[in-house]
Amino acid sequence: MIQTSKKVRVTIITISLWTVIQTVFHGFWVSYCYLLTICKIRPKYFDVLFVYLTYFYKENCGALELNHEAYFFNSTTPNDDIGKIDYNNSTTSEALYAFLKTALEKGNLPEQSANIQRTEIYLFLFLYTDAAWILSSTCLCFGAFLKHKQKFMSIIFYGPWMMACVFVNFLDVVASVHYGLDIIYLRSYTSWLKFVGVSNYQDFDSYNDHTSSKFIPAMPSTLVVSLLSRVFFVWLINVICFFTILFLAIPDICFKKVLKPGTRHRPSGSKLGLSTGENLDLNSSEARIRNWQLFYGAIEANSTLASNVPSISGSSNQNAYDTSTSHTFNNKAREEYKARDKKQMEDLYNFQNKKKGVNGRLHTSSVSRG
Repeated sequence: MIQTSKKVRVTIITISLWTVIQTVFHGFWVSYCYLLTICKIRPKYFDVLFVYLTYFYKENCGALELNHEAYFFNSTTPNDDIGKIDYNNSTTSEALYAFLKTALEKGNLPEQSANIQRTEIYLFLFLYTDAAWILSSTCLCFGAFLKHKQKFMSIIFYGPWMMACVFVNFLDVVASVHYGLDIIYLRSYTSWLKFVGVSNYQDFDSYNDHTSSKFIPAMPSTLVVSLLSRVFFVWLINVICFFTILFLAIPDICFKKVLKPGTRHRPSGSKLGLSTGENLDLNSSEARIRNWQLFYGAIEANSTLASNVPSISGSSNQNAYDTSTSHTFNNKAREEYKARDKKQMEDLYNFQNKKKGVNGRLHTSSVSRG
């Protein structure tokens, strides 16, 4: 049985709760994006619409409505009439609003975004991995409450969470790199239109004159990469949690029974096991000496040995003294036991012979009387 300490239980429960909490937030935005792809949700803010057109747009979801409100750009509200906007001197939100309004009116939009298939594949993978990770976290937390568990139970509790953690972290890296490469390509409004799939993207070259064209087209990809990488900080914590569970799992999976201090390990094949009730060879010298010591005590041997051992001083000779004392005691005890055993056998033999002689004489006298 493997014992789980209180510190280990607290660590495992903390990691389990951390996994569930951050996966719930991750699953929230993944679910929101999935609902965008199946036309269940329509974006209301024009800057969110900009992200929607980049990775989630489908023509069969219906016509798009461009509102004046922004979610990320909350400093200014674009003018209702874009013709009154001085584009070159306008703010970033006004420039983006004017560009989107013109693109929706005059641009030849495709039936769906050129990146929708890639987005749907990643969304499905994230939904399944998030669900699996939450279930494995529940199993991991449940295993922490077991104070004693077998080795195979540790594999059941640790294994699923570790496998899910590896796959989730690997998927985050792959998706972040995949979408991060889009940032390199999106350097202007016309490059964004071409990236989305607008066929007449060259008709909008004039919008590249605004300073916002250097960074605004990459905003959707930057936002998606931040979410996919879990802002990197959360991803880094997940990696640390993985190695923490790994180091906790290795001692349990590779568990070997450790004897308590003061417990003697009996080598395999040994027949001597007086204290544990194991089989004992009563004819061996060790067993006979042990029985003699248990029955008669070691007082005589200690007193005899004390008169024969010279006085030794100094800490450097203490180990040699202890070793010689042990060997001398065993040899002396063995010799005294053999001598006493021999004498007892002789006394028993003589007693039996005398008993036989007495019985013989009594038998002879009874016969003569008869």
